Amino acid sequence: MTNGSEDRFLPLIPAGLGLVLLIMATTFGSIGRYQQKKSQALLTWPSVEGTVTSSGISRYRLSGETQDREHAVATFAYEVEGKRYEFTRTYGGGRFVYENAPPSLEWAEGQKVPIYFDPNDPSDRELSRTRDDTELLFLGIGIFCGLLSLPFFYGAWRWNRSQRLASATR
Repeated sequence: MTNGSEDRFLPLIPAGLGLVLLIMATTFGSIGRYQQKKSQALLTWPSVEGTVTSSGISRYRLSGETQDREHAVATFAYEVEGKRYEFTRTYGGGRFVYENAPPSLEWAEGQKVPIYFDPNDPSDRELSRTRDDTELLFLGIGIFCGLLSLPFFYGAWRWNRSQRLASATR
């Protein structure tokens, strides 16, 4: 059994856990909100015709592995107000082992593709205006962490309240 002076710090444990969850909720919620704003802005971005400058399969080996993996890689070029921009996308997940069927090439070299760009920062670009559902995932995780933090704060408050009531009756 502990004495009263040691017990007064006991509610700091659940309060600290609640605070950690609240920080996680704020972080995940902020990321989700940022992605949500960007996907809404993307719907208003203008587009230019871009070109696939290269497309192929890239093989690589992770440290400590004995088999090659491969993923598809494509490089795109586009021009906005006379300035040329170029970017590379890796797709196919990189989970393909060399002996398995290679990832299919989504883009052919020389193919024309629409590229949507931020008029305020033309280097910020996307290949599609399709909304990404990760914003909902991040918002959901943020809300879940926020709700999960409530019992910790409530428990600390109840414990502290019961201690004050007990000391008042002595």
